[in-house]
Amino acid sequence: MADANWPDSIRRVVVVAPRVPETSGGGQVVKTYVAMFEGLGLDVEVISVYQGHGQSDFKPLVVIKRRALHRGPSFRGSSRFAWKLWLLPLVAFKRVDWTWAMARYRSRMSSFDSGTLVVFTHVLPLRLLTGAGFRWRGDRPLIFGQHHSPFSSVEDDESMRSALVEEFSNVDTFIALTETDTRRFSSILPTKCETIPNPVMDLKESTLMEYKSEFRLAVALARLSGEKQLALMIRAFASAVDIPSLRNWKLEIYGDGEERAELLRLINELGIGKRVELMGVVDDVGPVLAKASVILNSSLYEGMPLSVLEAAQRAVPTMAFACSPGMIELVTKLHGRLVYPSSSENAFAMALREQLGDEPGLRESGRLAQLAVRCYSHTLVAKEWARVVADAAARRPQ
Repeated sequence: MADANWPDSIRRVVVVAPRVPETSGGGQVVKTYVAMFEGLGLDVEVISVYQGHGQSDFKPLVVIKRRALHRGPSFRGSSRFAWKLWLLPLVAFKRVDWTWAMARYRSRMSSFDSGTLVVFTHVLPLRLLTGAGFRWRGDRPLIFGQHHSPFSSVEDDESMRSALVEEFSNVDTFIALTETDTRRFSSILPTKCETIPNPVMDLKESTLMEYKSEFRLAVALARLSGEKQLALMIRAFASAVDIPSLRNWKLEIYGDGEERAELLRLINELGIGKRVELMGVVDDVGPVLAKASVILNSSLYEGMPLSVLEAAQRAVPTMAFACSPGMIELVTKLHGRLVYPSSSENAFAMALREQLGDEPGLRESGRLAQLAVRCYSHTLVAKEWARVVADAAARRPQ
């Protein structure tokens, strides 16, 4: 990717994320960014606030290695003086551990100079850094901020919106995923805001599989958490396929999270254990997507899901709620199957019944998606990054 015109003054990229590696969501996006920047011949380093789950080729610097230790106050629920006295050594250890973690974080960040681009993929890592007393001085790096969710995710969250304004007002550039979100973030941030979509790594031809009509498999790739509305998805799917012509369809959900037990109970209550399965975490989604006929997404909000792009590369269409500008843009450009509104279980069930019964239509949507996804190729997105970085470097005071 030598033709990306990356500025010669920036030879290192540091990606700072809340938690990596992860097998889905933001962790997978970070993995893609690392591969994209390395493809430009840059040195890439990853800093993770917390240790993620799963496998990756890179070894991030983990700031807080004992996350469980710092999840809440040690004295919560402890009213007796004797019990508090017993917990004092734990409190002391927590304080020492936190102090060392912040010292490690500050020390690493202070080592980066003007030849470095530091990308905060979320406001949390920067909030933590400034809260630990760190201030950029002297020959500081270029600093970019990102928010991988739509503006609507902070619209009703006063604390998150305040953190974004406070921390990202002084970065060199802020990156949003869509033009719509860029305009909305620009209304609250004085920083220059740019639009760059998430990239998807190009697949080798040998890894592509054509749609095979014997597969009747719907797949969801998501954290098992409330905002993903997986209970709604399960109920809608069960209702949609409860007719003879669709009884050969199955739903597999890949991921893990706090709602796993609740979702298992729902599956058992509905008596659909052979039709809907929680598959757990998978490190490589390629084989999963290769056997899927359609991807389902029922999230309340999303940024620009990498799973939709990766599915399109394999000619697999997506059915999703119109939950964000990023999702709307993806399914519009990729000719996916959009469902609206995002709170309607009946609408989802009816759309599923109609679309799963139209296999020629699914195949055509997949074919068109495979052609359209090329505009999100990492080689094209890398050129956008080069343009934005060169502009930020030129604006930096000499």
